[in-house]
Amino acid sequence: MFEERINYFEIDEIKVPKGNFSFVYEKTHNEELFNCCLEAEKNRYSDVGESLKHIRLAIEQFGYYTRSLQLVDDPQDDKAIKETIDSLAAESKEQSRNRSKNFDASKTPRDMARKAMMEKEPTLKKSQRKAVKNLILNLPDAIQEQIEEIKTAHQKQGATDYTALLDVLYGISSDSSMHIGEKEIEDEDLTSAVKILFVAFKTYFDHPEVFADNLSPINDYYKLPVKILNPTKEKTGITEKDVFFTAINNEVSYYLIKKIYRDDEEHNSEQRNIDAIKRLWNDSFVTPDRVLRDSEVIRACSEDFQVFKLPGKPTVLTASRVSQLEEKDKNTIISDMKKAIHSLHIVNPPLPHRGLNPFSFLICETSQGLRAVLVNFETVKDFKTSAFTVHETLDKYYQNLFLAGFMAPEVLDDKPDKDYKKADIYSLGRLILYINTGKAAPSEDFKKNLLPVDLKEIEKMIDRDPDNRPTIEELMGTSVSVSQSNVVEYAGIINIGDRIEQQDGLYIERDCMSMDNDHLTYGTRVDEDIWVAVFDGLGGREDGREVTEKAINTLHDLIQNVIVSDDDNDYSKKIQSVTDALEKEVADYIRKYKLLKAGSAFALAVVHDDHVYTVNMGDCSVFLIEDSKSVKMTKAHRYDRSVLKEGELYQYLGVSSLNMKIEPYYNLENYPVNSFLLLCSDGLSNYVADEMITSIVKKHDVSLVDKVKDLKDIAVKEGGRDNIAIALLEKRRNK
Repeated sequence: MFEERINYFEIDEIKVPKGNFSFVYEKTHNEELFNCCLEAEKNRYSDVGESLKHIRLAIEQFGYYTRSLQLVDDPQDDKAIKETIDSLAAESKEQSRNRSKNFDASKTPRDMARKAMMEKEPTLKKSQRKAVKNLILNLPDAIQEQIEEIKTAHQKQGATDYTALLDVLYGISSDSSMHIGEKEIEDEDLTSAVKILFVAFKTYFDHPEVFADNLSPINDYYKLPVKILNPTKEKTGITEKDVFFTAINNEVSYYLIKKIYRDDEEHNSEQRNIDAIKRLWNDSFVTPDRVLRDSEVIRACSEDFQVFKLPGKPTVLTASRVSQLEEKDKNTIISDMKKAIHSLHIVNPPLPHRGLNPFSFLICETSQGLRAVLVNFETVKDFKTSAFTVHETLDKYYQNLFLAGFMAPEVLDDKPDKDYKKADIYSLGRLILYINTGKAAPSEDFKKNLLPVDLKEIEKMIDRDPDNRPTIEELMGTSVSVSQSNVVEYAGIINIGDRIEQQDGLYIERDCMSMDNDHLTYGTRVDEDIWVAVFDGLGGREDGREVTEKAINTLHDLIQNVIVSDDDNDYSKKIQSVTDALEKEVADYIRKYKLLKAGSAFALAVVHDDHVYTVNMGDCSVFLIEDSKSVKMTKAHRYDRSVLKEGELYQYLGVSSLNMKIEPYYNLENYPVNSFLLLCSDGLSNYVADEMITSIVKKHDVSLVDKVKDLKDIAVKEGGRDNIAIALLEKRRNK
């Protein structure tokens, strides 16, 4: 559960303050004042000028607030206070601006701190850098002392000298602005103004807490509390401080943020994390699966941080978390771990991990259930680009009895001539035991608690002799030569276009169920079926979105609970069965909630072996694009505009709610190697010519992700006003 309030977020009933100034809103109920404080804090690392501007705005708002308390009859009347603040702001804007420039300099924090400092060190020269550093360190104490004096006077006189109070606060802003001209001042000094402002408000409002750096957001990224990531606070040894989240338009996303170290031997293991992930994505001939991918680099306090997006809300795989897992979740997590290891091993040269353990992964809650994602690469053996080793990190693992329990004997014995890929197989065997029992090395009675897995297979995986262990391909059931495998790589994107509401949707089995604007997804399947669909809602903004969301969720349930578990290998029957059930569910939903003008056009494609099966209702399209030809596999169910001016659809999901006959259009084609399959809503096909679409899809040396972005961009450029949903698949042989 996630909710956003003015000054905090609520995640699973846990309040997460929006930075250190959350108490300011609780004390004043002044949203504008709080937002100024928040913006100052958010930008204190990345944009000092923006931070200082909002400090000034916060002081201005605080001035209106303190003055309004003296003008209203009831200081507890929030409405009256707000009206007074608005009036003061309207009447005194220019006066306030002048005051911020013409405050009483004798009462500024700089002056007070200088006096205090010179009393202690009278021989210290003002021009010396040490003097400036000490000055900054003395500011909080000086401010606290001055505000306490103002409060004492208030208690005696019955009214706060808000003029003196503002002199102190405006001095904070002035002092901080002057620091920018000091050539030798470091970035951490520039950020101190926010902490000084905090001390001022903390003192004024009798706030008991001290400033906490881990509460400060970096731009729009907020620190995820450890009690959410690791509720039982078990010792894990992972960098839980690196997990953040964003909340934009009430949509929450989760990230790992790691500092980029350059030529810094003390942080080799941290840099190995970033280097290994980059090489994994750059050098792999198939899209890596169940591993982190970098999202962006952000600049903060003259340092760079790499941002990695997670697929959902993360938790740590502690023993307590293991005990809460259902059998199907355990199976999924084990499968995801295999895929992550496979991604490491198929790079050329490979990237054996050597230190896999439960805390190398995060378990993420997604719309399709729990997923395991490999997030820690600090012990990876990089045979290609490694300019340093990570002996100190391995030593740390050796000394931790729990982590050492997952490491292969040849790693513990430091035998570099061994195949470290087999070391990862040993760790995987131990991980499977851990997921079943909560222990790395369980006692003999663990067998009765095992999932229905082959015990002999696990015994082979944890054999002390690496030569006796299976390969990851054998464990995944792909022991045949990799060169004989069919690979389907896919990418998908959604865009709101020029509409107010997003009604288009995208579905990729086991990966994506989304209607989020600018959602981008990508992945790979090796010798596996794949179900992909696009949707386009009808019937008004709210109703169209609601029906499309229902259709996506229903399709997912049908595939998981009916189709995938069905032993019948007739895919024509499967796709017909799911379409009939899907249309009926949507129509029943429309009747139940009286959304009689609503519905959703859709197109569904299923790739199985060397064939692609499709079905559509409405005007969503599927194109099969080969080197020599392009085939449209769908039919537009739209009345001729000469008959109906609007050219309305006569087939779509939910049409039977109007007692109309459903007539889906089915198709079947061979799906050869080195060809593409494109699914899209009319937000693309109505605005971009088929020839242009084909030329973009067939571009060489362009990734699928860039191709779907290009298709989206050209649709917008060509005047597209509609929502856009695109899925692009490419089939090829592994090389």
